[in-house]
Amino acid sequence: MHSQNPNNNPKNYDALNLRAAIIIGAIAIIVAFFTIELRQMLHIDPPRPSSWLGVSFATVTDDIRNKLNIPTNVEGVLIGKITPHSPADNAELSAGDVIVSSNGQPVHSEDEFESIVRQESAGNTIRLRVWREGSFVGTTVTLGASSFSGKE
Repeated sequence: MHSQNPNNNPKNYDALNLRAAIIIGAIAIIVAFFTIELRQMLHIDPPRPSSWLGVSFATVTDDIRNKLNIPTNVEGVLIGKITPHSPADNAELSAGDVIVSSNGQPVHSEDEFESIVRQESAGNTIRLRVWREGSFVGTTVTLGASSFSGKE
């Protein structure tokens, strides 16, 4: 008499596959749970896109001040170029504007302004005080998202 190997039975393979799928699914859930818990414990946030204004700018230096007749009491960053359809363009900022403050914080240099913008999340609205054609004006800009790391 010839005995059959129980492992060759297709029904047994289905049962084994089902058990394996359940075990793998359970492991995936446990790993996901512990990953979330670990991220929360370590205060690790997922990377967020860089905020984007859509301008090129430079610190107002004495040379720039003299060439463009910017008064000595105006400190900040000079907007050189506006990217079309950018947040800056939508807020009607113009080339030649000098950004003197952001959210009430004075702006003294391009590095400082870039840092202020990068600290904000894409989608946030910032208040800018701008010197334009001899007077100060206020405006708001809703920042866009970009992975570009330059000054635009």
